[in-house]
Amino acid sequence: VGIFTPRIYKLYADGDEQGLYIYLKKSLNMIVCILGIVVGGLIVYGGDFMAVWITKEYSNYSLLIGVSVCYLHVAYAVELLNQYLITINMTKMPAIISILSGICNIILSVILVMVFNLGVWGIVLSQMISIVIKSVIWYPIYAAKHIGKRWYVFFEELFRGVIASVITGAIGSIFIRIIQVDNWIGLITACGLTGISSLIFVWLTNKKFRDTLRTMLE
Repeated sequence: VGIFTPRIYKLYADGDEQGLYIYLKKSLNMIVCILGIVVGGLIVYGGDFMAVWITKEYSNYSLLIGVSVCYLHVAYAVELLNQYLITINMTKMPAIISILSGICNIILSVILVMVFNLGVWGIVLSQMISIVIKSVIWYPIYAAKHIGKRWYVFFEELFRGVIASVITGAIGSIFIRIIQVDNWIGLITACGLTGISSLIFVWLTNKKFRDTLRTMLE
């Protein structure tokens, strides 16, 4: 996000609203796709990584790890929109929403853990629900409103990140059956091949991603 923020400042200072809108879309697209590849890899290899790093018992927590990270690529990418809101000095409402989200997270955690006896799952689910509502749903709609566009304009980019994550997960599921990942060499090899294959897929299927990367490299 920090890489793209200076350009946001410049476009806003120049009063180029259309250019700023296009830049936000392209930048968001790139960030969420790259993070989608990372998250897809974590979903597939998270349990195996913990098993190799600590003990094999942690491989039993693969599903918990997957649920813990499955939404983070979108939630973190949306920080770009938060930087846009900071640029235009619209910080009051995001701050209020963040506080309310934290309060709801705590209340929901208590309910899921103490009432429904979900244990650590209650904490993970409450955090996922509060972050999804705040970052994945509210931020894109609020940012679209202030840039003068329809409420759904940023969801196309976010959805591309979901696709990247799903594709990475599918590719990783193939490599994990071919390569033994019960040691560092096998795990790093499988992760590397999965990441490269997923990046090639994104490059071939996402024109905005290609254009943004070319612009950055020029």
